[in-house]
Amino acid sequence: SDTYCFRSEQVDAMRQRCRQQPELHWMHPLLATLAMTGIRIGEAQGLRWTDVDLEAGVLHVADERASTRKRKLHNVRTTKGKRGRTIPLHPELIEVLKEAPRHVDGYLFHGPRGGRIKQDTARTILLRDVIRPLADRFP
Repeated sequence: SDTYCFRSEQVDAMRQRCRQQPELHWMHPLLATLAMTGIRIGEAQGLRWTDVDLEAGVLHVADERASTRKRKLHNVRTTKGKRGRTIPLHPELIEVLKEAPRHVDGYLFHGPRGGRIKQDTARTILLRDVIRPLADRFP
């Protein structure tokens, strides 16, 4: 594959930047989850706290396209491979998720203003406010 994979020191620098910048605190749990699980941002967007089992140390990524009820509600979560999967959680990610704020809607990640996260918004902010400012350190 020609897809670029960030090195661990690059990911660490991005996470550090999110922790240091108050306006980027919301992105740290999302970035840590993407980096430590390999899930896609669209899959992360739909994660709910019920998908996370911190005690067992696993994350359930659901594909709900077979659910008639979910399709009627237009609330279907899908995966690229059309199959749900269970992913083991890195111990460091478990600690990050334990500290993450919980919202009444049950979703794991929220955007900069507290609303549901949008893929394009998260990607744009990640590039503009996290990756590009660090570009001189990691050419």
